[in-house]
Amino acid sequence: MCVWSAYIGKKQAAAEVWKTGTAIEGIWGGFYTGITAVDASGIHCAKCCGYSKYWEEKFSLSDLPGNAGFFHSRTNSGGDEAWGHPFVGTNKHAVLMGQGSDGVFSDMSIWAAEGNKLAGKGKQFPARAYNVPLKRYPVLADGAKVHVSEIMAQAVEAMYEETKDALATLRAIGTHLKEEAITLVMFHDQPEKIYFINMNQSGVIYFTPEGAYAASSRLAFGLPLVKYTAIPLNCIGYFTAESFYSENLPDPGYPLLDRIPDGVYTAAVKYLRENPGSLLAQITDGGFGPLFPSEGIRLRAIAAHRLAETLCAEGVAERKDDFLPGPCGTQGLVTRFYYKG
Repeated sequence: MCVWSAYIGKKQAAAEVWKTGTAIEGIWGGFYTGITAVDASGIHCAKCCGYSKYWEEKFSLSDLPGNAGFFHSRTNSGGDEAWGHPFVGTNKHAVLMGQGSDGVFSDMSIWAAEGNKLAGKGKQFPARAYNVPLKRYPVLADGAKVHVSEIMAQAVEAMYEETKDALATLRAIGTHLKEEAITLVMFHDQPEKIYFINMNQSGVIYFTPEGAYAASSRLAFGLPLVKYTAIPLNCIGYFTAESFYSENLPDPGYPLLDRIPDGVYTAAVKYLRENPGSLLAQITDGGFGPLFPSEGIRLRAIAAHRLAETLCAEGVAERKDDFLPGPCGTQGLVTRFYYKG
């Protein structure tokens, strides 16, 4: 799992997503850092291995102009800096970031077939490797592993180049390439909109007079918790600085369990009290996760983010940063949660 933030509005996007993204980067990411922005001249993107400190040492926010942008922090699941998000299309007509997992849609052959088809059309995959051991990735015809989000980025760009219709593109791609993830997209010729596909992941939008902020967690916007617009499950849509639109995708073919079970909060607090310094993933897997049904598309990740928000807002838990070995000789930043009572 990863974390992300986005902004579209009156301000320079790179500076805004830096503030919101670094506020949550260790909650479920912290090992790769990427920022992109779009303006009238096109897509600008810079990413690296390591947490935000490494990005700040290599790049400058001033080199990423535009009033719409993304920040992404990724988990330590393999690859060099090319495997970080966001992913830019071969012709720089689309840029995409994603957060989530394959979940019930674990058949990588669908992704491999799409990657091979796109390669035949001339789409390129800079994030290709032959030894990325920490996660299953689709394997192309030449034996290279490719990140699923890069396949999706190239697929979105290819279809958009043919149709010039963003919603039709996301409708088709979101129906064909399914994963339990949220995906955000910007197009080079539409700097006034941020598009999304969401299947079972946390996405919140916070509208202000200065523009729309979005993130995987409201903790990106600080405390007290802000009122938000939730990005619905199994949908596509877009938001601008002032508006929001979504529409449902077809039935995903698996039970969509759109209810958080009773007892999640109590189980999480009990686990945190007994296991101080836990990561959010550990609280999820060892604490409240067993309360969820074993089948179907479950809201575990959404519950995890809402719990982290609530526990911090109520003063029941506090967050502390820690550092772990990361990719390419860097360090990764992780957030540990401690029970306060």
